[in-house]
Amino acid sequence: MSQFMDEERLKEKKRIQKEQQEILEKEMKGEEKEQSIFDGSVTIMQRQVTYERVEIPELRISVLMPSDFFALADEVKQYIYPAGNRPSHVYGGENIFYQLSFSLTTHQVPDEGMVKFVPMAKKLMEAMGPKTKVMNANVIEHMVEEKKYHIGIVEFISTAIDMSIYNVMFYVSIDNQLLMGNVTFPLKYKNSYVKIAKETIDSLMILEGGEV
Repeated sequence: MSQFMDEERLKEKKRIQKEQQEILEKEMKGEEKEQSIFDGSVTIMQRQVTYERVEIPELRISVLMPSDFFALADEVKQYIYPAGNRPSHVYGGENIFYQLSFSLTTHQVPDEGMVKFVPMAKKLMEAMGPKTKVMNANVIEHMVEEKKYHIGIVEFISTAIDMSIYNVMFYVSIDNQLLMGNVTFPLKYKNSYVKIAKETIDSLMILEGGEV
């Protein structure tokens, strides 16, 4: 009888702990949704992350990213992208489970041509086979300091060796030359990072002057 009561108490204790954990997770998700990287810092998975604007002059852009981010070395990029087609610029940090990458391509796409380009990019993604699943594709009008330009966005899930990856790929025209960027993170962290990915894209600014 005593053993039965002990087992019941243990089950009840575990049930209460589970409920408390679920409440805590819901509160954390609510707080994360209300926060914005434009405020300078956000809490991501119980960790305070500070954001700052970083200029990348050779690409003629600036963007908000965690102050702990750093440019990954070529040997690290080679490990992450073993199949080739490595981005020229990849940024990441410890204990922050997403990466931000950029490449200035040789493709000529004017700003007004972004509406036609994105459906083509979507079809190319879909043609990559069952390991790639396109979730969404659209073009947004981006206004910065009274200057308007378009950003194409394609969201898709890709399969790596040991996990599924969520990609928020984006495209912008810089003097008619196509800049391609991507925010990537494990699919299991989508709820924590997809809003940050879209705010990162929204923070993108094209720098005046210079040559690309």
